[in-house]
Amino acid sequence: MKASDPEIFFNTLKALYTNSVAQNPSTVHVQLAEKILTINFSRPELKVYMLGSLSHIRVNNVSSSDITIYCFDSPLLTSFPWQGQQYGVHGTIEGFNTARFQTAYQHGSGAVMMYDRETKEGIYWIRDFTDIPYWERSFPFRSILHWWSRDTSYILLHAAGIGQHHSAALLSGKSGSGKSSTTLSCLLRDDLLIAGDDYVLVDTATCTLYSLYNCAKVEWDNLERLDFLKPLVNTTIKEAEKAMIFMHEACAEKIMQRSKLEYAFIPMVCKANKTSIVKCTEAEVLKSIAPTTMFQLPFGQNETFQKCITLTKKLRPYRIELGTDANEIAAAISEFLIDKN
Repeated sequence: MKASDPEIFFNTLKALYTNSVAQNPSTVHVQLAEKILTINFSRPELKVYMLGSLSHIRVNNVSSSDITIYCFDSPLLTSFPWQGQQYGVHGTIEGFNTARFQTAYQHGSGAVMMYDRETKEGIYWIRDFTDIPYWERSFPFRSILHWWSRDTSYILLHAAGIGQHHSAALLSGKSGSGKSSTTLSCLLRDDLLIAGDDYVLVDTATCTLYSLYNCAKVEWDNLERLDFLKPLVNTTIKEAEKAMIFMHEACAEKIMQRSKLEYAFIPMVCKANKTSIVKCTEAEVLKSIAPTTMFQLPFGQNETFQKCITLTKKLRPYRIELGTDANEIAAAISEFLIDKN
């Protein structure tokens, strides 16, 4: 394996993108916190598949970009310049992750993602856009944006973001902790907003929370308990293992674009009669945020962990001991934020 191989393969993919561009390609600009992301889609069908979760942060009249992504599908790439034994955790590829280039192969869909830290360009390639899995549509370009954030004060966090325009909180926890149902309960209160259900973008320097993806996911079984969500579910994505709600389409007024981040909430399912919000420790918050983010996002774990430490030191830590009623959960969060501010 030569040191130049990642650069050669990256340039090969860029050339393949150029050759794959249809007569009517689509270029979209996205407000990525205080930066601009430009996405070049080789054809409109890809834009439809990949843009829904980012549609709330689209912008126009952009003169320059801070990061550019080329997204395309093409059957012309028939082989890869690596062997099967070179695959690592989360599809990272030995010899193709260097100081400059990051590369990952998505098992199942067969997608290849690359990022060049020098030019701040990313590539998302897949053989056929219909192979893009439903969950990729809920947080498109997640790995590439994570790689980009390494050289900034931003961090892509596997956490939800809720609150009000003047004050926000992170919600973090492992699967089954009640994170999504707690987040979506905020739809029941006029004064509560949602920045994101699964991933949010945070500036660790200013402690500012930014919305990144507007898609929320909930277990199908939970819809019976959270029946207020049923009218909001996107019914066109039949293959999804979870019900998907694109908030920009269903309830755009409930999206919180940005807010001052002050609190960290760890939800805990208690099935009590009443929801309680009690103090916990920084260590508990760090344990709920860092491991899951580091596990799901390949490469750059050291930077991720250090940013998580920096962030948790700036937040006031609390645990939400959840009752069973969604209205009561939302009311407890609202009362807490009003009381603290």
